Amino acid sequence: MPRKCIAPGCTTGYKSNSEKVPCFSVPSDEKIAKLWQVALKRSTLDKKKKQVVRANHFLPEEIL
Repeated sequence: MPRKCIAPGCTTGYKSNSEKVPCFSVPSDEKIAKLWQVALKRSTLDKKKKQVVRANHFLPEEIL
């Protein structure tokens, strides 16, 4: 089963959305993870749960 994106309002990874989009795991670097947390407006991020954010939530120049 595909992992569900943790971006607010995103439906990729759900049965209702068959769109295939690459995903990125929450970074292990605490500073970068904090930036993700703020940008996603999430109270917490849990790297142990293998949370992911889909590539379509990033600008092309943000992806290395």
